[in-house]
Amino acid sequence: MLSFPKSKEKTVVDNKVYSIRDLNLYDSKGRIVFTISTTALRPGQQTFGHKHANDPEVYEFVVGIGRMILDNSTINVKSGDFVFVEESKYHKVINLSMSSDLVFRCYFYGEIKRPHLK
Repeated sequence: MLSFPKSKEKTVVDNKVYSIRDLNLYDSKGRIVFTISTTALRPGQQTFGHKHANDPEVYEFVVGIGRMILDNSTINVKSGDFVFVEESKYHKVINLSMSSDLVFRCYFYGEIKRPHLK
């Protein structure tokens, strides 16, 4: 069993588009080694399309229905689905519901960098 005694959750953004909270896990030297990011994407909204140059990530869809764009492909997603996003692959999530949040988690090695949110 892995134990991460040093972990810290923080709100990254909370606005009309989405709420994003990151749980950073630290190693014994104080470095972020893994991030679990939880997003509540508001009804009818979409994330900023982006890519991570050297980092893959895994999306886990927890609540709701939506659509995910991966480069030139589009896939429908729902609670219980997992999507692996390869490094340097453009991706974007769209909430298809007009009344409920689409909640998903991203699992990312190291710290998630989000220059597209600045």
